[in-house]
Amino acid sequence: MTKKKSLSAILEKVNRDNAPPGGWDNEPEYGKTYSLMGIAKGKSWAESEVKENEIASDAKVLAATEDALRAAFRAAGREDEFDGFLAELDEAHRENLELSSKVAASLAEAEAERVALLDEL
Repeated sequence: MTKKKSLSAILEKVNRDNAPPGGWDNEPEYGKTYSLMGIAKGKSWAESEVKENEIASDAKVLAATEDALRAAFRAAGREDEFDGFLAELDEAHRENLELSSKVAASLAEAEAERVALLDEL
């Protein structure tokens, strides 16, 4: 076996053994929303896609949760702190979205490097 074939066989084995759920062709699609918790739990991008009806349902749950939290702050005599609490949640959400974007970019970059290495063989 030549060095080139040997290296090719090793790369194929490494790719096969380390492929993400759904294989290497599994990647996020532009414009779609994904649950990173699903990805972290080993689900594929397709399995982790958040559908529009789920987003609408989640929005209703969030609105009800916000109302319940506001009532809890009011009952505790701390209603004046509620807006600050929401601002902190919004900031955490923005940071999460930024991190999600960086993860998706890193995955795309790693895939491009993998493809380039395979093309060199």
